[in-house]
Amino acid sequence: MSVVFVLIRATVMTPEQTAILIECYRRQCDLGEMPEPPTWHVHEYTAYHDQLLNGPRYCPGEWFGPLADYERMRYRRAIDYLCRGGLLQIVRKYGRRLSHIMLTPLGNKVAAELLAEQQNNGAAVPEQITNGSVTSAEPITTNEEC
Repeated sequence: MSVVFVLIRATVMTPEQTAILIECYRRQCDLGEMPEPPTWHVHEYTAYHDQLLNGPRYCPGEWFGPLADYERMRYRRAIDYLCRGGLLQIVRKYGRRLSHIMLTPLGNKVAAELLAEQQNNGAAVPEQITNGSVTSAEPITTNEEC
């Protein structure tokens, strides 16, 4: 574990980082509002509880539509960067491959503010956020495995 002092300004976030935070926030909110499936639907029940525990299952094609390989890698690098910054927690459930991502409390706060700002501007997907209002100078502990 290492302590990282993070100063997050929305102006330096890439469009990929912004999209990941907003989409993960939306999916976590949707998951919290979903009713629990009946126990006799074993696959749905297991997947539901798995996502409650580990966060939404990450599949770039489902999250962002069809992507070229270079775009998929941009999103993957953005996830690593956000994890190192203390905004995301990643889970590698089946070995080395990323399977789930979950927002940390700080990531939840930043994503909610980015989503509110996006809705106020009326933009579908922000190219770049121009006024940085999200800041935090609190020490954050991060995992070295990110």
